Amino acid sequence: MRNNGIGAFFSAWTIISSSLRVFSVTPERPALADAGRCGQGDHAGFTSPLEDGGFQSRRSCIISRPNFLLLKRSVLASPSSFADLSAKIKDRSARAGVIGLGYVGLPLAIAIARSGFEVTGFDIDPKKIVALDACKSYIDAVADEALTAEREAGRFSATTDFAGLAACDVIVICVPTPLTKHRDPDLSYVEATSRSIAAHLRAGQLVVLESTTYPGTTDDVVKVILEKTGLKSGVDFFVGFSPEREDPGNQHYHTATIPKVVAGDGAEALDLMKAFYGAAVKTVVPVSSNATAEAVKLTENIFRSVNIALVNELKTVYAAMGIDVWEVIDAAKTKPFGYMPFYPGPGTRRPLHSDRSVLSDMEIPRVRTADALHRTCRRDQFGDAALCRRQTCRSTGYPLREGTEPQQGSGPRSCLQEECRRYPREPVATPDRDH
Repeated sequence: MRNNGIGAFFSAWTIISSSLRVFSVTPERPALADAGRCGQGDHAGFTSPLEDGGFQSRRSCIISRPNFLLLKRSVLASPSSFADLSAKIKDRSARAGVIGLGYVGLPLAIAIARSGFEVTGFDIDPKKIVALDACKSYIDAVADEALTAEREAGRFSATTDFAGLAACDVIVICVPTPLTKHRDPDLSYVEATSRSIAAHLRAGQLVVLESTTYPGTTDDVVKVILEKTGLKSGVDFFVGFSPEREDPGNQHYHTATIPKVVAGDGAEALDLMKAFYGAAVKTVVPVSSNATAEAVKLTENIFRSVNIALVNELKTVYAAMGIDVWEVIDAAKTKPFGYMPFYPGPGTRRPLHSDRSVLSDMEIPRVRTADALHRTCRRDQFGDAALCRRQTCRSTGYPLREGTEPQQGSGPRSCLQEECRRYPREPVATPDRDH
């Protein structure tokens, strides 16, 4: 973890630099079928519904991009588009559509449904739809009972048919934004989803992006694609951005209790954003522009990555000095101002769309246990230290695989020999374990 600080800074600089580039949608570029039907990712069901996989591409499904000139509506919205949608949101008669039923989209959909709106969830993974139809949640933040309650009340349904977007008054995009192999933002899922929305776009709709991305994406990518239909943002339909802030495993905060930053393309779009999210969450924080809201999320992620990388470096330094980093953090966090505790752990290698500012309460004891086990390893005992070899990995706190040897540089799930030798302290009292 010695390079985590440099790596976090480099990743942050890459994202910021990318935000300065001019992204455009050219007529020659092919489109992915049906909202990224060929892609994969946790937000939009681009992975298996019961496991968190990578972002393996399915480019074989690329099809010819539709001619958006043919999608131009003959009748534009009346001047009452804003008033009509505002009234629907106020009396909860508006129908919401959430694209991507992963760890961001599904909790959001249930929170919106609980506030009284009818919600349709859209996902390209039929296995997820089958699970949801059976009232079986695959996301820890959504209990089966909560899912059952909303389905029985008729406020939540799920489908793979994106034609249903035409019936939605508010459409929320929750798709992944990973990095490419060159460390550039991969907007293919956002672009593909925007094209699918454009195929069903009508007057009087609000389209919201929640995916983590660089400042300018909503206005320069999503809005541009939607306006190719001939409808105009701020006149016929409305566009906004609200960064997701899900923290999987956090038992203290939930979707409805986490303050929601909102922005819109124009004053009317912002008013719609405040009204819609204000009905589903306790606190709404409006900002002046979509780019500002996008920068808020970027700032939060950079703050997390830099501080986790810093504390990982400090743990290595303090360990060499015989100082317990956990004791240091516990004492430092008693300062009532100017300090926020961050804990050692694998926090800087997460996807761009993940937001884990600190380790959860479930993770902290696990990492603490791993740290205590390593302190039982004396320099002259290392060769026979079964605790160090077979119990847990000091880097992550996860159990080691059977037969894993503590060789230096063997990877994040192996115990590093060099680090173990930095513990010359006397053994501490630990529960008896089978060596």
